[in-house]
Amino acid sequence: MAQAYALAGQKAQALKILGELEQTSKSRFVSPWDLSFVYAALGQKTRAIQLLEKAVDQKVGWVILLGVDPGFDSLRAEPQFQKLREQVGIPGTKV
Repeated sequence: MAQAYALAGQKAQALKILGELEQTSKSRFVSPWDLSFVYAALGQKTRAIQLLEKAVDQKVGWVILLGVDPGFDSLRAEPQFQKLREQVGIPGTKV
């Protein structure tokens, strides 16, 4: 829902939900993969990539979609994203 709000330009709503998720993550598992979508949608590329790195470290299965998930289109040109994609073993594509 936070990602949808962010993409719809409703930043305040997205940040409210994101804050709740970040708070919940202190006591329960919240997938860094899921959080990274929200940060990417908010245009916070550095934080989105940090969370993707955490997802890789935690072996979150969804990381196999790094090369194709449209939620990360805004990150594809970032060198850190490309490095992460290579680390996971996902073939590169022209950006």
